[in-house]
Amino acid sequence: MGLAAGFVIMMLAAIGAGDGLKAGEHRGDPSHGDRQERQIEKGSNERNVEYIVPVEGVVPRSLVDTWGAVRSEGRSHEGIDIFAKRNTPVIASIDGRIVRQGVSERGGNVVWVVGDDGRRHYYAHLEAFSEHRTGQRVKRGETIGYVGNSGNAITTPPHLHYGVYTSQGAINPYPLLTGKEIEEIAAE
Repeated sequence: MGLAAGFVIMMLAAIGAGDGLKAGEHRGDPSHGDRQERQIEKGSNERNVEYIVPVEGVVPRSLVDTWGAVRSEGRSHEGIDIFAKRNTPVIASIDGRIVRQGVSERGGNVVWVVGDDGRRHYYAHLEAFSEHRTGQRVKRGETIGYVGNSGNAITTPPHLHYGVYTSQGAINPYPLLTGKEIEEIAAE
């Protein structure tokens, strides 16, 4: 599946900003249990990697930064929620390899992609998976699943939970998708 018409997302992350967090701030490693979980606009990051909004038809300016919001059991939100109609294609935000496709209690139907940027990209609450399978490479913009409300999102409207993880833990994906710096987000 080719990329839809749009703009290219790249953002220039502030050096020393901890991959989108304040200096020294990081979240837990999602590899432990269930904690982890197109329109393209210009920006860039220190790795010169292009990211796109991982829900077809959603533009960056419509995203809401839900990072850090309070969740059940004393957790904080380690990603952003992107609301869309059920079965809207969920697309890879970056080139990479699918390393896990399955079901988890909180995330429901989930796909993990290790991006060519070295980060782990988490797509959760999917209605269904695409034809891609674990081990396969995907290109930015290819469909990897469909928006739903599986897992602990069963009582919410359909949406994609999108998370990004480094070796230090979760980072806020909102600046990566919108091209906004952390300081701009805090001022809003």
